[in-house]
Amino acid sequence: MDSGGTPEQVLMGGSMLIGTVGAYLVLGAYLVQLQHYCLAGAEGKRKNRLTLYILVGVVTVCETLRVCFITFAAWRVLVLGIGQPVLRQSPAKTAPSLHILGSFIALFIQGFFAWRIWTHKFNKILGAIAVLIGLLTTTQLIVGVLTGVQLGRIGAIAEQAAVTAGRNGVFNQFINNNQNPGGLTPFAISVGILTSTVFVCDVLITIGMFSIFHVYRKRSMAPRAKSALRVLSINTLENGLITSLCAALTLILYYARVHPWIHMAS
Repeated sequence: MDSGGTPEQVLMGGSMLIGTVGAYLVLGAYLVQLQHYCLAGAEGKRKNRLTLYILVGVVTVCETLRVCFITFAAWRVLVLGIGQPVLRQSPAKTAPSLHILGSFIALFIQGFFAWRIWTHKFNKILGAIAVLIGLLTTTQLIVGVLTGVQLGRIGAIAEQAAVTAGRNGVFNQFINNNQNPGGLTPFAISVGILTSTVFVCDVLITIGMFSIFHVYRKRSMAPRAKSALRVLSINTLENGLITSLCAALTLILYYARVHPWIHMAS
């Protein structure tokens, strides 16, 4: 941000920068996992390989598009906004697509794990976990689409307010939960539902997959299979803890009102 920016502008720019860096870190981690998946898929035969490849391809395209849109939003605020401060008074045209794409990505990934837990369940608890994950990821999709629609509406309202004397800052107030123009649902409610469901889903997926690998490892008599399942259990636990902690941190940051703008670039 430029040194002459207001505290609100500095907070906006700093939060969006953090969100953008985080998005690239997530993309990098995803690409590493994708490489491992491709190598594992090339080594052995798998059922429904074409379906899985299509799913992975769709998720990769959606995640790449999402990071591109996040980059554009950050560039618009951090660079273009220096010479054209009016750009900071409304969201980027691509802003509505961020939460929509994110919700579809969650649907594909979490839905896949819900299906895997359901097909490998060995008791009713795991079946209930799979159903709950499915319900939560569907909730994320609905709320994500509605949030995208709302960001489109607040963009139109903010652009109109920016040229009206005394009405600047509508977009800023909406993100900071100080104003809900046009009867829009408070941004805090949408973000709260999205981040909470992501956190709960990550925890449930970790519990479900770890339980399956752990039980299969105990039942297996082959040393190589037990070793492979042990590695899978550890990787599942590590990845689950990381994603759960990231979701929890995002939720805490928003409700602590430290970086509310991080959700415009994440």
